[in-house]
Amino acid sequence: MGKLKVRTLHNLELTAPYMHDGSIAALEEILDHYAAGGRTLLTRKYTRIESRII
Repeated sequence: MGKLKVRTLHNLELTAPYMHDGSIAALEEILDHYAAGGRTLLTRKYTRIESRII
C-alpha cells in the first residue's frame, strides 16, 4: 500500500510517437527539443492553453 510502480524504459525506442500529444516522432527530436530549451505553447490545434508572453 502506498507504493508507486514506475513503468520501465524497456523498448522505449519502439513506442513512438512521443510527448503527451504525440508531437515528436523520433528520440533524436526529443533531444533536440530539450537542447533548444523546450517550447513555448502558442496557439496550437490541440492545446487549450492561451499563449502568454512572460
